Amino acid sequence: MRPVASKLSLLLCILCLAGPAAASGRQGEAIVLGATVPLSGPLASNGQLYLGALRLAEADVNAAGGIAGRPLRIQVEDATSSNTGAVNALVKLVKQVDPPLIFLSSYTPQVAAMASELEAAGIPGLHSAGADFLHGLGNPWLFRIRPFDGLQTAAITRLLVEELRSRRPAIFYIQNDYGENYARTIAELLRRSGIEPILLAHTQGDNDLLPQVRSALDRGADALVSAGYVRDTALVLKARRATGSRVPLVGNSSLTIPATLALLEPEDLSGVIAMTDALVGAQAGARSAAFLRSYEEAYGFRPDAWSQAYYDAVMMATRALADAGPDARAVRAWFARLEEWPGLTRRFRADERGNLAHETLIVRNVPGTREWAYVSTFTEEDLLEVQSTAPVAAGGAGERRSIPWQSVVQTTASGLAIGSVYALMALGFVLVFQATGVVNFAVGQLVMLGAFLGVTTGSKLLGGLGGWAFALVLMTIAGVAFYLLVYRPLSRRPLVTVIVGTIAIGIVLQNLALQVFGALPRQLPSPFGSGTVELAGVSLSVHQLVTLAVTAFAVAALYWLLFRTPLGIRVRAVAQDPDAARLMGINVAAVHLFTWSLAGALAGLAGLLLGPIWFVDASLGDPLALKAFASTIIGGFGSVPGAVLGGAVVGVTESLCAAYVSSAYKDAIVFGLMLAVLFVRPRGLLGEPTGDKS
Repeated sequence: MRPVASKLSLLLCILCLAGPAAASGRQGEAIVLGATVPLSGPLASNGQLYLGALRLAEADVNAAGGIAGRPLRIQVEDATSSNTGAVNALVKLVKQVDPPLIFLSSYTPQVAAMASELEAAGIPGLHSAGADFLHGLGNPWLFRIRPFDGLQTAAITRLLVEELRSRRPAIFYIQNDYGENYARTIAELLRRSGIEPILLAHTQGDNDLLPQVRSALDRGADALVSAGYVRDTALVLKARRATGSRVPLVGNSSLTIPATLALLEPEDLSGVIAMTDALVGAQAGARSAAFLRSYEEAYGFRPDAWSQAYYDAVMMATRALADAGPDARAVRAWFARLEEWPGLTRRFRADERGNLAHETLIVRNVPGTREWAYVSTFTEEDLLEVQSTAPVAAGGAGERRSIPWQSVVQTTASGLAIGSVYALMALGFVLVFQATGVVNFAVGQLVMLGAFLGVTTGSKLLGGLGGWAFALVLMTIAGVAFYLLVYRPLSRRPLVTVIVGTIAIGIVLQNLALQVFGALPRQLPSPFGSGTVELAGVSLSVHQLVTLAVTAFAVAALYWLLFRTPLGIRVRAVAQDPDAARLMGINVAAVHLFTWSLAGALAGLAGLLLGPIWFVDASLGDPLALKAFASTIIGGFGSVPGAVLGGAVVGVTESLCAAYVSSAYKDAIVFGLMLAVLFVRPRGLLGEPTGDKS
C-alpha cells in the first residue's frame, strides 16, 4: 500500500506532535492495537470496507513516523458473522496481544456480546454499532464513533410525517436485534403522530423481497422505509422498481454504502432519500476527497461513511496513545474526557454515555446517478424535539385492501421463476441419485460457482450470451472434475462416505469462492435486460419469463435424452441395475461420468438464471441446496416430472407465504409441507417405489 502522507498533510502533522511520554517501552517496538472485524459470512460486506480504512490509517500513521518513533500495528481477528465468533476474536486478542485499545465490529449484536468481555479485560473499545441501548449498559469501556440509531430513526420519522406527508408507511426490517429495534422505534414515533405503519420483517437469508413489497403496496403503503444491511436493502429497491411503483423510499445508512450501490442501477434509486453518517469525497471537503482518492488507489473500490469513521478512530487512538501512553486505563480516560477532535468530516466529542458522534445527514439521490446530494443535518436537538411530540390518537390504520388478482399472478410468476431454478437443481439431484445412489449435497455450491462464473465471463470477459455459454462449458468440466476427484475415488467406500465427501467439497468450494471473489455480493446482469412485459395488467420481468422458458426447454430436452435416445437407455439401465448393465456391455464408468457432467451443467444453468434475480455471494449455496432437496422430496426422488413439480410447489409456496402470511414463516411452511408429503406419500407426489440403492 503506498503512503499517502502528502495527501493528508494536515492530519499527519497533528500526528507528529507526539511527545516523549508516549515512548514507554523500547524505542522502535511496535504498539499493537486489536480489531475484531467480520470478514466471512453475510456481515463481511461491511467488514471488508472498514478493514481497508484501518489498514490505510495504519499505513499513514507509520508513514508519518509512527507514535513517537514506534510503529503502529493493528492485529485483526475475524469476528465472522456470529456473536460467538466476535467474542472468540476478542478473547484471542486479549490473550495473545493484550492491546491498549480494540476496534470493534459495526454490528450491534456482536458489540453487545463482546461488551462484558471488554469490561472484564479493562480495554477500551471503539465501535460503530448504532443501537441506542448499547450505551445504556453503563459500560465505561465502550465508545461509539458514529451516530446512534435514535438520530436516524427520528430523522426518518420527521421526513415521513412532515415532508412526505405519509399516512400509511411500510417499514421493511431485517429480523434481528438491529432491524427489530430500528423498526420498533420508528413505529413508536409514528404512532405519536397518529400514524399506524405496516411492519414487514425479512430474514438475513431471504433472497427475494418482491412478494413483501407487493404485499405492502396492496395494503395501501404510500411510502417505504428500509432498515437492513447491504444485500436486503438492495433487494427492497430492486423489488420496488420491479413493481413499477413510484412510491418514495427512505433508507438507513446502508443505502449509501458503495457495496449496496454496486448492486443497483440508477433507476432503482429514483425518489430515494437516505440517512448517512457523513458524505465522502469532494463535496465533504478536501480531506475527505484525499481519503477517497487514497482508498480507491489502494483497494480499487469506494469507501463509505463508516470507513471514514474507522479511519478517524485510528487517528484519535494514535493521539490518545501519544498523549497518555500505551496504557489501557489512560487511553480510556483520554476518550472519556475528549472535548473535540477534528475528523475527516465531523468533530468528535465524548458525552457521559461514550457517544463521540452527535449528528446524522439527510441526503437525496441525484436523479440518473448513484450519487447523493446533501439535504440537511439532523442533530440531537432535533431528536429531542421529535421525541417530545405529544402522543395523539392513532388515525385509522386503513382497512386491508382486497388483494388484486394481478398481484397474486405476479407473485405466483415470481415463485415459478424461483421454482424453476429449484427444479433444475432437483434434476441434478435426481440424475446423480438415479445413476449412482448418491445425494450430492454440494449442488448448492455448484450453483454458486456457476453464478460467479457468469459474473466473470458474462460481465467481464465475453459478455452476454457468449459469456453464459462459456460458463456452462466450464460448469460441465466442473462436473467432470467432481466425478474424477470426489465420486470415483470414494465409489467403493460406504455410501455415507461419498455423501460426506460431497459435503466436504461443498465447504471447500464455498471458502474458495470467498477467497477468490470476496465477501461482497455481486450482481449478475441478465443478457435479456431488466425490462418488464405488461400482460393484461400484470407486469412480468423479461428475465423471469426467459427463466421459465429455458427451464421448460431444459426439462423437455432432458426428457427426450433419457427416454428417446440410446444414451438415455444406457443411463436408465445403469440406474436400474449397474451390475446387469455392465454384463450387457454398457460402460458404467462412462455413464457415471456423463451423469456428473450433466449435473454440473444443470447447476451452472441454475446459477446463471438465478444470479440476475438474486445477488451472488459465497454463502448462496446452502439455503439453495436445502430448497432443492425439499423440491426433490416433494416431487419424488426418482422422477424427472416430480423434480419440476416439486420446484414449482416450493417456489410458489415461498412467494405466496412471504407476500400474504409472513416472511418469517415461509421456510417453516415449506419444510412443513415437505414433512406432510413424507407422511402421506413417502415416495413424493410423482415418485414411484424403488429398491434400496445402498
